[in-house]
Amino acid sequence: DKSYVLPPNLEKIGQRAMISVEQLVALVEDLLTVSRFERGKIEIFPRPVHLEDTLEESCNQFKASAEDHNLQLIYEKPLNPPPKVIVDPDKMREVFNNLISNGIKYTEKGSVTVRTEIRKRDLVIVITDTGTGVSPDDLPKLFTRFGRLKRTISVKGTGLGLYITRLIIEAHKGKISADSQLGKGTIFYVSLPIPKMEENPS
Repeated sequence: DKSYVLPPNLEKIGQRAMISVEQLVALVEDLLTVSRFERGKIEIFPRPVHLEDTLEESCNQFKASAEDHNLQLIYEKPLNPPPKVIVDPDKMREVFNNLISNGIKYTEKGSVTVRTEIRKRDLVIVITDTGTGVSPDDLPKLFTRFGRLKRTISVKGTGLGLYITRLIIEAHKGKISADSQLGKGTIFYVSLPIPKMEENPS
């Protein structure tokens, strides 16, 4: 049997079609997620957890991607475990994955660094990149629906990732914010409330 080989032009058209289908599927999945959140149909299963293991898992997951982009992905693991927070670890992993991958996408050289700190009654996860940064005019759009910004690096995406991230964090009674400078990078802050019983653990 002779196998049929597609002409190069048809093969390229087929590859483009597959990419378009994948992008459409991703968009539909993100739209469904947003719709479920906004209708209160997303199930969250919170429990007291130490987040450092989840953070480390997310960093390890993206090590290869960072290396492919010639970037350093650094997790500054705390010497002492921070207080527990009441969260759904699977949902928080989705948050960290989104923020870390976002940092890698928009960073041409340098690093993405992940660390934690305590601020008053909050556990704050800080994710810093040395990427393209966001203009002051665009910063308020960062966590909105289809908050597509003017970037010097063009990447594919649905424009809903950071909005979904915000919805997940707010569902945990937390907050997300960002500081940024064009050409110097962006810092994301994820603040999660520390339960009173964990504020002064024995």
